[in-house]
Amino acid sequence: MVSRFRTTTVHGAAQQGGSGIGLILTLVVIGYGVFVAIQYVPQHLEWITVSNVLDSVAERHRQEPMGGAEAVWGVIDRQLYINERGDLKEVFNVAPAPRGGYLVTARYQRPLNLIYTQKQVTHDRSIELH
Repeated sequence: MVSRFRTTTVHGAAQQGGSGIGLILTLVVIGYGVFVAIQYVPQHLEWITVSNVLDSVAERHRQEPMGGAEAVWGVIDRQLYINERGDLKEVFNVAPAPRGGYLVTARYQRPLNLIYTQKQVTHDRSIELH
């Protein structure tokens, strides 16, 4: 049986789909995003842990005021132990607050490699316990 439809090719018709260069550029952009995310996501999760420790200290102090810097350090140590992040103890500082009580600060920097430059990401947060 012979088909009634004829297939014709039109020369000079517009190309459908993307080019090889477009695909390469897309992969480069996606790769760069993944490269930065692989470094940034762990830093962000670390900062969430540090923030949660500070929130726990503030909540504990709100429930039952702590009598001294040793008690504040005890809560920090306990929270870091629970989160298995004892390596973060050096980012915390407990000092007397100007208006009484204590000022608990978490401050540190982490490098973020952006290939063309290295950026220092600063994390800084303080809470005041009265």
